[in-house]
Amino acid sequence: FSIRTKHVAAFVLFLYGVVLPLLALNTRLRGWFEKFRIVIPPKVLIPGFALAAFMTVDRFFTGQDEEVAELFFSICLFLFIVVAGCTKIDQLHFFFFC
Repeated sequence: FSIRTKHVAAFVLFLYGVVLPLLALNTRLRGWFEKFRIVIPPKVLIPGFALAAFMTVDRFFTGQDEEVAELFFSICLFLFIVVAGCTKIDQLHFFFFC
């Protein structure tokens, strides 16, 4: 087993899309994230990020799992942008509800 770029990308996107929203449920950490303006994905996208990260690392269903996982990541990031546009509070800053 060797570490490839796809493994690093899956790990980073798993941390960002799954772990970060779960950490944001803690009010102390949430305040720290808001203080440093860390953008947190909505909780509704956690299953999509988790499934895509799993499919990127493991050859599960077909030989094209990595391509499907990239599609899932793209859809999750697109939906993240849509949610950001819908929850815009002022012209300069976005606040994302977890």
